[in-house]
Amino acid sequence: MIKGYHSIAISSLMIVILIIAIIAVMVNANQRANEDCTYGFLGTAASVELHGDGAIATCNATVQSAQATQAAFPDGGPTGTGSAYLETGTPQGAEICSGMWGQLTYTVRDSGLFNLTGNAVCAWFESQ
Repeated sequence: MIKGYHSIAISSLMIVILIIAIIAVMVNANQRANEDCTYGFLGTAASVELHGDGAIATCNATVQSAQATQAAFPDGGPTGTGSAYLETGTPQGAEICSGMWGQLTYTVRDSGLFNLTGNAVCAWFESQ
């Protein structure tokens, strides 16, 4: 009788552990699907907000790439946009464009006088 109870208890414990693991995976997937990240361009009032699975990693890679370009081309590089940086807080500026970029949703904002950088970034997204 004890032996049978012991195997039932182990089976029940394994089921509980499996359920906890499944919940943990689902919570992690939900958190990644709701990732938000915003980066801006030095010397401009433009920013790009990304939302979705992998947004934070994409922002980090974009900023690192832009900083490497800035180091190689101090005048702003081939795109002329200069270096990028991660923004914190609520994105500011008028929405210039938004859409899907792969699995991510992007929103470009700019509060500059002519929105030159924001329009250039929108053109780049639209060409992808």
